[in-house]
Amino acid sequence: MERTKWGGRKAEKMKVIFLDIDGVLNDKYCRARAPSGCKGAVDAKLKLLREIVRQTDARLVLISSWKKYWKREETTDPDMLYLMRKLKRFGLSIYDKTEESFWANRGEGIHVWLSANEDVTAWVVLDDETFPDYEKYGIDKHLVKTKFFYEKDAGLQEEHAELLSLQEQTQAKHQSVETLLSEKSRELQGVENQISAAEGQIEEYEKDLAAQENKIKQLEAEIKRKEEEARKAAEAAGKSYKTVNLGDIKFIWPCPSSSRITSGFGGRSSPTEGASTNHQGIDIGASSGSAIVAAAAGTVVVSTYSYSAGNYIMLNHGGGVYTVYMHCSQLLVSEGQQVSQGQTIAKVGSTGYSTGPHLHFGIRHGGRYVNPQTYVSP
Repeated sequence: MERTKWGGRKAEKMKVIFLDIDGVLNDKYCRARAPSGCKGAVDAKLKLLREIVRQTDARLVLISSWKKYWKREETTDPDMLYLMRKLKRFGLSIYDKTEESFWANRGEGIHVWLSANEDVTAWVVLDDETFPDYEKYGIDKHLVKTKFFYEKDAGLQEEHAELLSLQEQTQAKHQSVETLLSEKSRELQGVENQISAAEGQIEEYEKDLAAQENKIKQLEAEIKRKEEEARKAAEAAGKSYKTVNLGDIKFIWPCPSSSRITSGFGGRSSPTEGASTNHQGIDIGASSGSAIVAAAAGTVVVSTYSYSAGNYIMLNHGGGVYTVYMHCSQLLVSEGQQVSQGQTIAKVGSTGYSTGPHLHFGIRHGGRYVNPQTYVSP
């Protein structure tokens, strides 16, 4: 086949695509790189070019600056070898190029090539820009400007980038939510464990209260039985038997260092989970270790520890009258011991079911608690 002056060839009737590379087979978002580091060819655009060539049976003529490296014979330029391999992957090849001297005046280069190849029946120019002499040679009428498509493509890529960013943010938020849910789940488990433990404590507290009340009632019943026996024995011997009445006892304040009542007798808000709302005595706030004295002379019938009352003492004053002293840090008397009024019998503390150092002081009469403030004041 005869060569033309500008490297073209006399050929059978054919269709031609004058091909620019930069801006056509790549764009500003292109990650593909030639060996020199310049932008390479994007597969998606090569696929599109392959489809155009397949449908038109057109041949590719280089008008790009890349043409200076293209040779019909074996080329040694790394960038051109890279491009040819990429084209070959998609079943494409370069047919020819326009004269290298026509660079700034690309339109004239196309015009000269067409003049040397008279058998071209149809042709288009794939370029991303319009050269000044395109209109002069009528090239603009055959120009398919790719910039428009790549602007759209750029928009899509920007949109894709935004979507990726949103996806990353969503994943980060999802991870954050997962972490928060995990933390809250652990917190909830901790709270549930605390509730379970508290429920166990409340159950134990209620059982202890019932046991404590049962023990006191048994003691009261036994003491009442003995008092009744003593009364009958006195009567049988012709002697009088004096019965003590609650109103006859002159109580003194059981906590000399403090007159501060922190919780009164009867209905109240529970000071701690599970504590009784029907308060069977009064609470006197005082420093830990402060003296607790016997409110009246009597006999120690209880000096022990319980889960609810902590260290506590119960004194029998006769006639079914008793006083109780709870939550002590230290007990100084023992069961069966006789104590005098004002004698130090214990120390203030916060043992048992308690929220702080105080003395719980109660008075029982006839098997039930009565308001201590009716019978004693600081």
